[in-house]
Amino acid sequence: MRLRFVLAITAHVVFFVGLAMMLPLAFALYYGDGDAVPIAWAMGITIAASGAISLVVRVPKEDLNRREGMMIATMIWLMAGLVIYVGMILAIGSLQAKSTNNLEAKIAEAKEESKRLAPQLERIRKLTKEREEVDRRLAVIASLDRERYFRVQLLNDISEKLPSNSWLISVKEVGGTQIAIDGVTFSNYLIADLMNNLEKSDHFNNVNLNIAQEGHMMDHKVIKFTLNSRIAP
Repeated sequence: MRLRFVLAITAHVVFFVGLAMMLPLAFALYYGDGDAVPIAWAMGITIAASGAISLVVRVPKEDLNRREGMMIATMIWLMAGLVIYVGMILAIGSLQAKSTNNLEAKIAEAKEESKRLAPQLERIRKLTKEREEVDRRLAVIASLDRERYFRVQLLNDISEKLPSNSWLISVKEVGGTQIAIDGVTFSNYLIADLMNNLEKSDHFNNVNLNIAQEGHMMDHKVIKFTLNSRIAP
């Protein structure tokens, strides 16, 4: 078998395979999808290698025999596969390089944007902190207002629930949600009426009689009492 003959024919066929790659190269250049560089490399390597072999090894004028034809077909398939493999490797490398460059560009752009927006971000954080402080103070003020109006309402409820011929001496907070009501009246029945009236209110519960003792006020017999109650807003 004439190996130089087989090599020369194979080189000529592969040369035209390289030329055929001009069509995908043209499409890649037209659409600009980044595949032009690996296609151009694969085409250049194919044309250069096959062209060099064609210049060194001349095609004989004799006819091919069957064995040489089979060898040429095998070599052409192997060379075409090799060209495709090289093209794929170059394309993958090109795409990875392009992707890496794009990512690096985006990272640099993001860093630049972050650096440019740093003063605004710091201002936003400062304003957010100031707003939180203002909200906290407003919440404290609102709580104080609610407690102030609540105590006024408690005194108003006690005065409305107080029976006739009964008088308040003091209303004191004794810790937590407990209050002590000191008063004076003429009868234990009036104390019981006051306790019942307070229990009917939404702001008083667990009303208990703590102290009830007799006394005198301006030559009149009276009963001094102290009630304990739990309060609720």
